[in-house]
Amino acid sequence: MSTKRSIIETLQTNLKAIDGTGDYVFDVSDANSTERVVIGRQIPPSIPPPCIYLHPVRGTTEQAPGRTALTKYDRTLQVQIIGFVDAESDEAGELVLQALDMLDDIERALESDRLVGGFARDLEVEGEVYHGHELDVGLDVGVAVCGATITYQEKSAT
Repeated sequence: MSTKRSIIETLQTNLKAIDGTGDYVFDVSDANSTERVVIGRQIPPSIPPPCIYLHPVRGTTEQAPGRTALTKYDRTLQVQIIGFVDAESDEAGELVLQALDMLDDIERALESDRLVGGFARDLEVEGEVYHGHELDVGLDVGVAVCGATITYQEKSAT
């Protein structure tokens, strides 16, 4: 199995820890018998919110003189993570606030394992929130869009 695949699957597992308890607001765990953290991109979501989709976007390779050993490569994997939520009320701004809560849940879940199960050197997360109409996914959906950058090192093939 490739390191990239292992990283994506570990991220999926870490996101499934969002279970609505403790500091988590939402429940996207498998406890509700519906797969709510899915690898792939689906806009608008095919799963009722709350749900999360993660999609690998880009991988890069670098060998930095003086930093990277000749037998290794420094790699970066960029992953897009999109969380969808429903509003809990009709109050103005509620969808954006709910999306902000989802962003916080995603950041907590990912940052709880910055080494991504031992596959990575580090993980950084950045994100934005939107009202669904801004992304043409519906007026009743809040959206948290995150970018995760995972850095890791692999041995060269020779």
